[in-house]
Amino acid sequence: LSILAILIICITYLSVYGVKTDSFNNLIKNKVKEYNPKLILEVDEVYIKLNIKESAININTKRANLIAESNPIKISKIDINLNLLKFLSNENLIKNIKIKSSNNLLKDIASFLNVVDYNLPRYILFSQIKKGLLNFEYEAKFDNSSQDIISYLISGSVKNAKLNIPGYKNLDDINFNFLVKDKKVKFSNLNFIFQNIGFLSKSLEAKEDKSGS
Repeated sequence: LSILAILIICITYLSVYGVKTDSFNNLIKNKVKEYNPKLILEVDEVYIKLNIKESAININTKRANLIAESNPIKISKIDINLNLLKFLSNENLIKNIKIKSSNNLLKDIASFLNVVDYNLPRYILFSQIKKGLLNFEYEAKFDNSSQDIISYLISGSVKNAKLNIPGYKNLDDINFNFLVKDKKVKFSNLNFIFQNIGFLSKSLEAKEDKSGS
C-alpha cells in the first residue's frame, strides 16, 4: 500500500471507530476540578476520535460517575472536542463539551447540588422532594484563548416526581421538560396532580431579575 492509502485508512479508522486510551483521563478530571474542587470524576474507558468536520479531536467516555463528597451522579456519556491544530502543537485546548446523564434520583441530584453550591432556600425546597427521576444534557463552548465558558445550555426532564408542600397535600406525578440558556429557564409540557385535580401547562419561562431589587 502507498503512504497515501495508509494515511486514508488511518484517518477513516480514527474518524469512525477511534482508539481507546487513558492519556486524557487526567485532562478530563482536572477540568472538572477547575470548575469545582469538591468534584471528583470517575471514568472507565476513554476513546479518542478524529472529527474532521469540526477540525477537532473528540474525547469520549461512557458510564462515568460525577461525585461531590459521597454524593454521586451517574453520567452516561461525555464528549469533549479539542482544537485540532492546537492538539497537533501539543496544546489541549477545549472547543466544547457535552455531558449526558443517566436517569438519576431527584434526591441524589439534590444532595449533590447542596454539596457543590449550598443555598438555604434551595435546600429547604429540595428537602421536600419525596421521589422522582431527572436526566439532563449539558453543553458548553469555550474561548480558544482564555478557556472561559462563553455559552452554555442545559436541557433535560423530570419524571414521576412528588413534592411535599408543608400544610397542604403533595404535588403528585410531576413531569416536565426544562431548558436553561442565557440565564433563562423554560419549562415545557408541565403536568402534575394536586388534590386529585390534574394541571397542565405547555410552556412557562423564568429569567434572572437584573434590576437588583
